[in-house]
Amino acid sequence: MRNIFSTTRTQDELILNAQNWAYKKVKEIGATHALTLSFSTPLVDIARDEKDREYCRKILKYGMNNISKKIYGSHNKGVIQRFITIERGAYNKSFRLHAHAAITNDTELSDEQFGECVFNGWAKTKGAHESTSM
Repeated sequence: MRNIFSTTRTQDELILNAQNWAYKKVKEIGATHALTLSFSTPLVDIARDEKDREYCRKILKYGMNNISKKIYGSHNKGVIQRFITIERGAYNKSFRLHAHAAITNDTELSDEQFGECVFNGWAKTKGAHESTSM
């Protein structure tokens, strides 16, 4: 008979290790803001998970580039520091892929100006959903 508690404990340890690793990465970049980013396509088919995640990575790459351009200008004067995770929603049972990002405002912009640049940059991205929360 297999001990289910040892399996649960191992999973809990893996989750805790992943959370600690992510926390350290967020701390390393000195994140000042947290975002939830949505995609215009529902992306709910779990069987296509890897392909959908790759699609999300492409959108996020272009989206973060657009955001950086809004903040630093179009001449690559800077790149926004970020840490991004892609996850599948479960609580509302939609199973939609979305992203959580920790980003750094290392500019002279106020929080309101910085937020406006982030929202405008994300909204300009093809494949991104306009609903973004910070």
